[in-house]
Amino acid sequence: HIHTTHSLTPLANMPAELTYFNLRGVAEGARLLYAAAGKSGEFTDNRIPVDVSKFSEGVAVAAPQFAEGREAGTFKMNMNRIPILVVDGATIGQSSAIERYIARQLGMYGS
Repeated sequence: HIHTTHSLTPLANMPAELTYFNLRGVAEGARLLYAAAGKSGEFTDNRIPVDVSKFSEGVAVAAPQFAEGREAGTFKMNMNRIPILVVDGATIGQSSAIERYIARQLGMYGS
């Protein structure tokens, strides 16, 4: 269950915003759920540019936009990590929690 003091609006009524690097990685499951449900156009896919060949130089060099967001506190609700999904002002972190939420909201979770 998602524990929050904010009641989340169902995805059908409120656009969601997924933020992750411009890679497949751990956010790909969430993207694939939207695609399988035929809802790819119903969420914002914020892909942060990253140059994986520069990770040895540090995140500020490899992904400066992420480093700036982290410094600004954008990802604070998820321990300064991504992916995050924002729905109706509430932030959900961690890829498995995001996937479970999306699957439930899109009627793909099962019983």
